[in-house]
Amino acid sequence: MSKLNLITSTDTKLSMTERGVLATLINDPECDYVTVNELSSVFPKDSFNCIHSALDELVRKGYVLELRKKHEVLYAVNKIKIPQMKVI
Repeated sequence: MSKLNLITSTDTKLSMTERGVLATLINDPECDYVTVNELSSVFPKDSFNCIHSALDELVRKGYVLELRKKHEVLYAVNKIKIPQMKVI
């Protein structure tokens, strides 16, 4: 069995929810862009507002980019920040 490497932030100012959302975005190879609704299906126990708030904070802190499309908002990892993270 091969070892699974995960990338995570070392920023201690991120909440647990923010870390979970960021780790999910970074480590999903099939996902470059995601909506809040798509993330809500990944985290069914967390409310839409909780996930949306985490994404807003990640945007504010520069970890995630917000891309507005006609009727939806897409979120993507700011790949410039990845070298500042660690592999666990």
